[in-house]
Amino acid sequence: MIDILTETLSIERHNGGSWVEGRYIKSELENLSIKASVQPLRPNEVKILPEHRRTAESVKIYSDTKLKTSDELNGSPADVIVHDGKRFEVHSVANWSIGTDIPHYKIIAVKQDGQGGGQ
Repeated sequence: MIDILTETLSIERHNGGSWVEGRYIKSELENLSIKASVQPLRPNEVKILPEHRRTAESVKIYSDTKLKTSDELNGSPADVIVHDGKRFEVHSVANWSIGTDIPHYKIIAVKQDGQGGGQ
């Protein structure tokens, strides 16, 4: 485990779902806890977000736990991270273990819509 993982984050995960009579029904919610380091995005990192999401509050998270992005083919929504009372949807996950002795992931998450604009 990485020694700099200073926060415990709550993760909400739906493991797939199914289509029933033309409606998508999510699977039951699974709650996880992970250790992580949470940091703001740098201006150059914001550029990787879709243009319409660049003004939303975003964070980068380093953790030894791999989180999930949305998967349209399998119908799986992205994991949701609860941090400082706000809900952030996982946008991207990069394996940063390659070439290091410390297995970890860099996760970029964007605050979900409908939560107000302020911090």
